[in-house]
Amino acid sequence: MAAAADGIQAYVDKVVQKLPNEDEDQQSDAVRQYLSKKIAWISPNEEQFDALVKLLKKRLDEGHGETILEIGTGVADGECPGLLVDEMEASVATMKSMQAVLDSEVQLLREKLVSNNTRYINEYLIRRHIDQEDFMEGLALALGVPVFVIVTKIDMAPPNVLQETMRLLQRILKSSGVRKIPLLIQNNDDVITCATNFTSERLCPIFQVSNVTGENLDLLKKFLNLLTTRMEACIDEPAEFQIDDLYAVPGVGTVVSGTTLKGTIKLGDNLQLGPDPLGQFRTVQIRSIHRKRMPVKECKGGQTSSFALRKIRKSELRKGMVLLSPAIPPVAYWEFEADLLILHHPTTISTKYQAMVHCGSIRQTATIITMSVEHLRTGDRANVRFRFIKSPEYLRVGMKLVFREGRTKAIGSISKLYPHVPTPAPNTRGKTRSQALAGSVANTITTDQSQPSKRTEVTDDTNRSAYKRTKQTTTTTTTTTTTAAPGDQNNNNNVDQVTH
Repeated sequence: MAAAADGIQAYVDKVVQKLPNEDEDQQSDAVRQYLSKKIAWISPNEEQFDALVKLLKKRLDEGHGETILEIGTGVADGECPGLLVDEMEASVATMKSMQAVLDSEVQLLREKLVSNNTRYINEYLIRRHIDQEDFMEGLALALGVPVFVIVTKIDMAPPNVLQETMRLLQRILKSSGVRKIPLLIQNNDDVITCATNFTSERLCPIFQVSNVTGENLDLLKKFLNLLTTRMEACIDEPAEFQIDDLYAVPGVGTVVSGTTLKGTIKLGDNLQLGPDPLGQFRTVQIRSIHRKRMPVKECKGGQTSSFALRKIRKSELRKGMVLLSPAIPPVAYWEFEADLLILHHPTTISTKYQAMVHCGSIRQTATIITMSVEHLRTGDRANVRFRFIKSPEYLRVGMKLVFREGRTKAIGSISKLYPHVPTPAPNTRGKTRSQALAGSVANTITTDQSQPSKRTEVTDDTNRSAYKRTKQTTTTTTTTTTTAAPGDQNNNNNVDQVTH
């Protein structure tokens, strides 16, 4: 216990010594002494709580996002080890408040009883949540996206520190895995040169700016204004819109947001929405269009916007669906081929391997059906055929994709598509549930190959008799309603009454 106490005291001293030297961040002797006590977690004031947060953050940084914390021990002389039940509960409440501040999670590892089973010492595992940034490392280089660097706060950085930072940055950009040409932007000629050649993916402009003094901000603005778009708007082509997010707005209805890939979409247009889990598309009408929280009458290719749709529920939609012009054939695809490059994989990849495919706004697990090679390892290239496991998607040849699962990362582009032929859904509009079910049963009977029907026409009497025979063969008794409820028509009419 004494060795553990000495370790805690040494760690506290180490953290305090590394704190900034500004007056507002200096810790008083009282706070240093408080951190060394086992009661530090019970009821800290604001200054003590901030000190605990800094201490825990430092331990998480040194442990690469994880650390083990022991509550109930201290280094002050004369302290009995462990905490009483109410003291432990207060300490855990403080720890959970710190957990929310540091965006982490807490897991109890061990609970020890000490001092004749009257006091507790608990050990907790604290680790940061996995963030989206954990899966974004190296993506810009892997996908071939041009990048530029902005070095900020140059007004407060010492010259030697700024010079060392620039030297390190240039060494990283010139390394074998990056192979960029760094160029420090100092005047308007540098801005024009970089903006003109930025899409070459080799040039990497570096800006040194200060938001306080405004130094070099004019050069950065000129550079952004001179950049050309990598994708052409193609506003004269048939419209295509990919759905990135879904909303159910009270008083408005279903709203979708995303990017118009090409064409022009106007207020009141009828577009094809899909594909659904069966690979089918349905016609919807654009009730209203919003861009940057303002209503507009149209949106063009390359612009992000949100649409309010008529007569559709949010539950019928999902991210990855598209809105297509009637001039575009609505085709969904279960399977596709892609030229794949394996960036990293711990072992080998073979057929039937499953991972998440990101393609535009599509995020769905896919299975490898066939490969042009027997096995794939880190650094290998191959032509791979995939199949989605949940629902078909709308794809185009040439679309970029990312294939990932855990630490496995691969990139590629779609080279071939295999169209899906959807099965026509039965038309149940205007029918009650029992009539629709009866029609489905009758159609199943007439198309059954093992018991072919002599009649090619199915009448309403046949539907009713088939439905009765089906009810008699079931082992459970069900009750069906053959007339529409009085409220059904009203519920259908309510959809048209929603205004955007």
